[in-house]
Amino acid sequence: MTTLTEQTARTKFAHYFLHLKESMASEGGKVSKSAEWERCIEHWIEEGDAPAEAANWKCPRSLEAEIRK
Repeated sequence: MTTLTEQTARTKFAHYFLHLKESMASEGGKVSKSAEWERCIEHWIEEGDAPAEAANWKCPRSLEAEIRK
């Protein structure tokens, strides 16, 4: 099992969230970036994909910048 690093988690989340945001917008809905970040981190920790300290990682400000990194 591979444990995500903070940078890898941020990049993975950026791709996921931009897709989710686009899908929700097409259905007339909205989604909170910070709430979704917390949900993703909790899920990854529970699944063993991220270390427990991931709960302290900050939500990325610019998703596009994360993808370009």
